[in-house]
Amino acid sequence: MSLSSILVEISRGDLTESIHRGNIAVCDHLGNLLYSAGNPYALTFMRSAAKPIQAIPLVESGAADYFGLNEQEIAVTCGSHTGEEQHVKAVSSILEKIGLTADDLQCGTHRPLNRRVAKEMLACGAAQSTLHNTCSGKHAGMLA
Repeated sequence: MSLSSILVEISRGDLTESIHRGNIAVCDHLGNLLYSAGNPYALTFMRSAAKPIQAIPLVESGAADYFGLNEQEIAVTCGSHTGEEQHVKAVSSILEKIGLTADDLQCGTHRPLNRRVAKEMLACGAAQSTLHNTCSGKHAGMLA
């Protein structure tokens, strides 16, 4: 099996600023490999990369419109967040609009990934909640 391929090379003048490697596999509806770059058989875990796909039913079903979700609220359902105030507010707003609370989230609690926010919360004794979980937006969107 070959290693990942260089997919993107970013340059500034004659200087290479960054190189991005990866593997790509494009299959048809039967699973036949049509196109590839790098190792199309490499095992990967989608994790957070699946969040935009998982948010499709929220929009396609009309739930986002029904509950009046704004762009920030839809955005927080499509990816991981770092627990900053704007993220917590967006998730809280989604839950309020759908008639639920942070207690309805089953994503667990962890401190914010944003170091500044985590330090500030620790310094003032603020409690972390499921709203600070990187996945709380996705979970709120699924509940909607």
